[in-house]
Amino acid sequence: VNSNVKAVPKKPISTKDIQRLLKLDSAQRDESDLFHLGAYSGLRLIALTNLKWSNVDLENGTIRVLTDKGLRDADGVQLPLHPNNTQRLSQRAKIKCDSGSYVFDLGGDREVGLRSSFWSRRMSKFLKANAVELGFHSLRHSVVTRLAELGVQEQHRKAIVRHSLGSDVHNRVYHHGYPV
Repeated sequence: VNSNVKAVPKKPISTKDIQRLLKLDSAQRDESDLFHLGAYSGLRLIALTNLKWSNVDLENGTIRVLTDKGLRDADGVQLPLHPNNTQRLSQRAKIKCDSGSYVFDLGGDREVGLRSSFWSRRMSKFLKANAVELGFHSLRHSVVTRLAELGVQEQHRKAIVRHSLGSDVHNRVYHHGYPV
């Protein structure tokens, strides 16, 4: 373990900060698009940065997630996109949309670990530059917390963020003071 790396607390990003960043017309298009996808989906950064155009269906507004912690289904899971994310991905597709390429391309086919650490550093810089001292993963906590605030039942919250129904991690780590 690298003792020089400061652990970023895992708690929800405030609704005010999320709304502020969603309105941001950033010159950092990749980071802004990743933030939008994370804020509306609760997906992990690794799942988003390893998303390929072949797994994006803009016509039906869905994505198929193949790379996610604990995802055991070789076919992945198909998820609906928020209309804002469908629009953002449509704009990205106009620039570059080779079915085998990554939606968030690094220029070359890099292994998953390198892609993940590259985007993790980029997103940390983006969030800090915009006065958010939490990491990208906090968006997952934000999604779960907002769903709890809205009264969404636990089994549905777990399904949305792909937590196992038998796991207690959802209750121990993600509920942030809301009834489980």
